[in-house]
Amino acid sequence: MTPASDTTRKALSRRIKQHVIGRPQDFYTITLPGLETLCRGELEALEDPPADLRVSKGGVAFQGRLTSCYQANLMSRTASRVLMRIQQCKTRHFDELEERVRAVPWELYLKIDVSLEVRASIRRSKLYHSQAVSERILKAVSARLALNGRKDAGTEREGPVQCIWARLQEDRLTLSLDSSGDPLHKRGIKTTGGPAPLRETLAAGALMQAGFDSQTVLCDPMCGSGTFSIEAAMMVKQIPPGGQRSFAFMDWPAFRTPHWDYLRNRAAVPAPPLPAPRIQASDRSRTTVDQLAALLPASGLADAIDLRQRDFFDISAPATGHRRGLIALNPPYGRRLGQPEATPRLVGEILHKLQRDFRGWRMLMILPAQGLLRQIPFPVEAQAVMHGGRPVWLTIGDVPA
Repeated sequence: MTPASDTTRKALSRRIKQHVIGRPQDFYTITLPGLETLCRGELEALEDPPADLRVSKGGVAFQGRLTSCYQANLMSRTASRVLMRIQQCKTRHFDELEERVRAVPWELYLKIDVSLEVRASIRRSKLYHSQAVSERILKAVSARLALNGRKDAGTEREGPVQCIWARLQEDRLTLSLDSSGDPLHKRGIKTTGGPAPLRETLAAGALMQAGFDSQTVLCDPMCGSGTFSIEAAMMVKQIPPGGQRSFAFMDWPAFRTPHWDYLRNRAAVPAPPLPAPRIQASDRSRTTVDQLAALLPASGLADAIDLRQRDFFDISAPATGHRRGLIALNPPYGRRLGQPEATPRLVGEILHKLQRDFRGWRMLMILPAQGLLRQIPFPVEAQAVMHGGRPVWLTIGDVPA
């Protein structure tokens, strides 16, 4: 390294420390629509809670230092992704777009040799072609990084992709950098899922909405790939949802490994072993049960989950002692059944089973259509949540004793 290049590197390091590490940044946490309030509560409960939390449809905005971003990715069970806001400006022409994007000091946020992707969404703007907008932004960012030594022509890049999110609404451009990488529902535990699997973020949000805590006995009698059970077990054992995966921010120039290691180690203090499992999980499929059983030892959740092959309609309610009982149900509706017309009949059979064998239990059931709520003969609260591009209804109520 020449003295000139060493001086340049040190100057860049000082700028990163001053403008990125040393200052509060604006962030936006994306959630499934319907989980925003729960996500805000999680952010407020962080060890170093961020400031200026603002809920909007589909997310929560906040201000904080990079460590707040690390904690949000590590600790939130309901967040889907955490974006760092980089720039906001007005733009109505492609030349103006490139000029505004090229003026951003991207060298403070991105390594010069990084693989880049741009995701653009556009509403009511003069620039309306998302692919063309993405290409112009990518060109402008690359041009800025070229001033710091980036070479694009003929270069194949390896390693993680850094994603820039561009939102253009009514000619106002918001540029954000994705800090998460893979969506946060990917906890790093499950490698496969069943047909139309339940997202971990939705399962965690539903359990939180139903009041699940360490004093609750959970029955998950149609467990499938085990999403309800795994999320509940992680809550009981106080395991951070992001503790077994990596994040895009780990490849930022501003990332400092000691800061991250400190936060992760503090969050990873293990809970004492459970004297008995708090979660009763079962499924009628032997293959499904075997696949889930293979995951539990390495994840540290085996002592929290009693897993068996059983049909829901053949079981009795587990003993709860002095604890509350919660039964969580995500039945194989519609296309997963192969018989969409059978859904109302299945709901009716489930409700009959609950009223016969689960009296006094709290029920959490995910319904695929609002009209099915009319079949429930006891009071419930229902909330629509988007899942896989479709609304589902989180349905919570107490089965009469």
